[in-house]
Amino acid sequence: MAENAEPHFDIQVLAALVGDAELICDSLATAGIVCRVSKSISAAAADIPERADILLLFEEALDRNSIGCLTDALRRQSPWSDLPVIVLTGGGAANRESEGLAKMREPLAGCGKTTARPKMLSRFQVLWG
Repeated sequence: MAENAEPHFDIQVLAALVGDAELICDSLATAGIVCRVSKSISAAAADIPERADILLLFEEALDRNSIGCLTDALRRQSPWSDLPVIVLTGGGAANRESEGLAKMREPLAGCGKTTARPKMLSRFQVLWG
């Protein structure tokens, strides 16, 4: 890397609503960060070995039918190329829905560098700040 070169990260974003992912990508683009919106878990999983440096997921985008596709792709990575996966959770007080989502994403915990973080902003705050 050249001495004055900016670091380059290719962040792949997957949200239940494409508009939410686009808002995140627009925000990251203002900081000069390359970002792509994935339309589905299978599309995100297909890009893991080739194009993504970081995978940013909204937990609402996960479902029981496709999480296996993502965990399989993460487990196929070379040991030296652990993709960081950040799962943005709803945060707030635990309830039946949040507990169900937490249980559903448990398989991701065994797939390298996966962390869950509460979303700090609601969609309304992102749009109207």
